[in-house]
Parts: sequence; structure tokens; C-alpha cells
Amino acid sequence: MSVFQERSPLLPEVSLCAAPPPPSVDIKLAGIYKITNLVNGNFYIGSAVSMASRFRVHICYLRKKRKTNRHLQNAWDKYGQEAFDFSPLLVCKSEDLLFYEQLCIDGLKPEYNIRKDAHSNLGIKM
Repeated sequence: MSVFQERSPLLPEVSLCAAPPPPSVDIKLAGIYKITNLVNGNFYIGSAVSMASRFRVHICYLRKKRKTNRHLQNAWDKYGQEAFDFSPLLVCKSEDLLFYEQLCIDGLKPEYNIRKDAHSNLGIKM
């Protein structure tokens, strides 16, 4: 099984840059997620108003080398897609995303997060 396949009912099994998830999956679930490098244990913490959509964007950007996070991109290039796992940490209301993301960043201390403060890129074209 690919490490980028469904790990929870929160996220659909999707192929890379592929079609939308099946109708049984609510892609509007907001929450905090973690992208883990299975080789060295380093990880990234993020938040999204739709974790399933954000999952697909991360994969597409990393494959096309369009990711703005150079630490995550360098690790992806070095270890390859199969070395990474995307998993939800918690589901919350969209208005609480930054609060919970900051708690996770402060408590878990992710190596791949460049910014150590939670922020929103909502509405920003990357």
C-alpha cells in the first residue's frame, strides 16, 4: 500500500493529482495534519479548511517542485514520495485552525516547518 493512501476515513484514497475523492468522503473537513518522513521521522504540521484538498495540493506541488517549503521539498526530492505519510491529527472548526496548529507546532516541534508561528495562506495564490 502506498504511504499516501487513506489512513483514516478523513482522507480519501487518491492517485496523484487525480480526480476528486469518492462521494462518501466529506472533503470539507477542516483540521490539522502531519506530513511525516518515514525514513528519518522529521515532519511538517499544517492546517487546512479541507484536508483532502490540501493533501492533493501538497502532492501536486511537491511532484512539480512548486512547493514553497524548501525543507520539505529537499527531503521529498532526496527520499522520494514513498518515504512520506500524510495523516490527520485532529478535526476542528475552520475558525479554530490557527489556534490548534500553533498548539501542535509548539508541542511537537516539527522539523520541516519554516515558520514557527501558525499562519493562514487562505486566499493567497502560490
